[in-house]
Amino acid sequence: MKNYIKIIKIFVILIFMFCDKYYPKGYLTGIILDKSNSPISNVSLEILGRTVLTNDDGQYFIDKIPAGQHKLTLKLYGKIKKYSVNIQSDSLSTLNIVLNIRPKLLNYTNSLGQKNLLIPNSGDVMYVKPAPDGTSLAVEIFDERTIGSAIWQIDLRGKLLHILEDFNNNDNELINKLLPTYKNSTIYEGNPVWFPDGKKLIYQTNIFYEGKRHDFYIWLIDLETDQKLLIDRGFTPNLSENGIRLIYSKVIYDTNERLNWDIWSYDFEKKLKKRLTTSEMKEQYPCWGIIDDKDYIFYSALTKNRNEIWRMDSDGSNQIQISYIGNTKNVDALGPILSPDGKKITFWTVELGEKGIERNTNIWIMDSDGSNVNLLVEDAANPVWSPDGKYIYFIAKTTWRYQVWRTTINK
Repeated sequence: MKNYIKIIKIFVILIFMFCDKYYPKGYLTGIILDKSNSPISNVSLEILGRTVLTNDDGQYFIDKIPAGQHKLTLKLYGKIKKYSVNIQSDSLSTLNIVLNIRPKLLNYTNSLGQKNLLIPNSGDVMYVKPAPDGTSLAVEIFDERTIGSAIWQIDLRGKLLHILEDFNNNDNELINKLLPTYKNSTIYEGNPVWFPDGKKLIYQTNIFYEGKRHDFYIWLIDLETDQKLLIDRGFTPNLSENGIRLIYSKVIYDTNERLNWDIWSYDFEKKLKKRLTTSEMKEQYPCWGIIDDKDYIFYSALTKNRNEIWRMDSDGSNQIQISYIGNTKNVDALGPILSPDGKKITFWTVELGEKGIERNTNIWIMDSDGSNVNLLVEDAANPVWSPDGKYIYFIAKTTWRYQVWRTTINK
């Protein structure tokens, strides 16, 4: 009896080996997207009892599928969909699927109960800034059409209107003349800031080497003439309400060769640069704001090993700390932006994990004096107010890409 069972097993194995060698087989591949055309990872796909998962790019691949008509079963978020596929012998078949689902954001409403609205586009967005009239957005974007990053103007539905700046496709002679260190390097343009008339733009550039960003510069571009002005070394620029004074962060070495970040200003009328901070607290992300007809500068500064939100007068005097979230929640508070009416500040926090890797970014809102601090949107960063103060635009990761979102603020 035992010998009979062994013979049966050997016979079955031989049949499988024969079928595997001689029965026609093909391959199936594709990509799974959400309705913003962002790839979805970890989608379960099953065919003839075999199951695979999509990778981080939403792609899947199944080999050695018998030729013929089969059913492909897709499972995601507890839902099941079936698709008919025709596998050709010794051929690669492709089935791309666009699912009618929202891009994944942890919460689709903010802490005020208002809906978060996606403004989808084809690339990864790092910074967003609404135009003065509120009808379009300037974004720092990474896209297959850009080399490094570029600055685009998109409408409120995410459609590309204009490429406002991309040094890698233009002005190589200008770059080589003004910044020899940029020669033969990929240039990253970003952090756009509109002038009040919407006809000019301030932005920063940098290059990468040794895995880090280096050589930050601040530029002005006239969008009507395409003329450019190199202003200074620096990053995270911001403009006064009248467009006369520019503020920005700048990395410098003091007399003791100590590396430090300080806030500087540039007066376009007087063509005068001025250093506003001289402490060792690494000040960055400066922002102009008006409260009761008085100009202030809000910024982030390193305080007891954590960044907190600070405020000073427009000449750099009377520097005071107004947030205390950094050390209490073990996060860095960054990028304060005052609302147009001067009553609220939005900012974002980031928790640093192992080896300094950023994680758990959240957007917060508080009163302009630093009181009533409340979480607004989870898993999001780089907030900015709309010109009318009704919305906050921000960046958050969908199922794959970093996209522009908008959330409503109760008035």
